[in-house]
Amino acid sequence: MRFCATREAADTQNLFRLRALPAPIVPLKAVHTGAPAAGAKPDDFKGLTAKILLAVGARVMLRTNLWTAHGLTNGALGTVVAIVYAHGEHPLHDDLPQAVVVDFDHYTGPSLGTVGTRLVPVCAQKVHSDNPRLQWQSRVQMPLMLGFASTIHKAQGCSVGDGQTLTHMTVDLGSREYCAGLTYVACSRAMALHNIAFETCSGTRFLPSLKPSAALGSRLYHEQQQRTWATSTIAKHTHCWTPYDAADDLPHP
Repeated sequence: MRFCATREAADTQNLFRLRALPAPIVPLKAVHTGAPAAGAKPDDFKGLTAKILLAVGARVMLRTNLWTAHGLTNGALGTVVAIVYAHGEHPLHDDLPQAVVVDFDHYTGPSLGTVGTRLVPVCAQKVHSDNPRLQWQSRVQMPLMLGFASTIHKAQGCSVGDGQTLTHMTVDLGSREYCAGLTYVACSRAMALHNIAFETCSGTRFLPSLKPSAALGSRLYHEQQQRTWATSTIAKHTHCWTPYDAADDLPHP
């Protein structure tokens, strides 16, 4: 998977990879209860987007928890196998499909296909916004997004390496450090050097992230101050308490 410094770069990469597939691109337009909801951001509807472009063979990411016990969690990756419409319905009529069949990489539950496959039908979800500006309007859409590329920001908390959901990653750091910690977050996702590759950047791109900032100095001073206060507090009140021993709560014969 490719992680990009900006959302625009990730969208560009996703569209480029989608167009390269030997299959027609299908637009999936969400159904809304009002005009304001149609222009709202995905964050207002728990990640559901107003429009998705899909095709058979596209890599996708699940945007909700469907079955956590069997690997269908928010962020699960898979490949589109089929886009199923009801009789008489068509994407050109802005109809949503009955289901998008996805072969999820690490799904362990029962499959739609034969034994040994990992096919799961993903159906549209209806989500009401909790944004007061939208007055509890709703959006109906497939809980999916293209998964060829994503932003470095969304990679926080993800581990890439042998035995993980993602085993390899390509990183596009962009032309500059767009926000504090961008390079650190990208590099620290990989568990080993052979799990990560950098694209369109040279060694000089890492130099800005190595320079200490004013914010770092303030943070270090604050942490040292907290340690000093904690040490003095413990020394002052040591005589008022004794270390807790869990064995004291065990029943005695």
